[in-house]
Amino acid sequence: MNELMRMKDIDFKQCNESSEDLLSKILRIYENDIKIKILLYLATNGEPASIRKIARNVKISHKNVIKHINVLEEAGLVEIMYSQSNLKLYTIKNNIRIYITTYLECNIKL
Repeated sequence: MNELMRMKDIDFKQCNESSEDLLSKILRIYENDIKIKILLYLATNGEPASIRKIARNVKISHKNVIKHINVLEEAGLVEIMYSQSNLKLYTIKNNIRIYITTYLECNIKL
């Protein structure tokens, strides 16, 4: 958790070794974790997504998405962008999106 707390001290506009090391460690530890897959999807999707859309793109059941999205929401990593009746659209918090997309731009040449 201390490493996640350090994220606010990192300069997001540059590819620097400390930010790369931190996210690399997190991704290696949790690379098969559904929560990381959900975060990566939301970071690269560019728009809020429903449980159904997340489930379809991450290829897991709706029930599992709900379970994992609740954990991510409690951790302050995702938030509800829109809510009406039984439809909720989730998005990744901007500071987390910037951190993940910066890492991907620095390390994955598309």
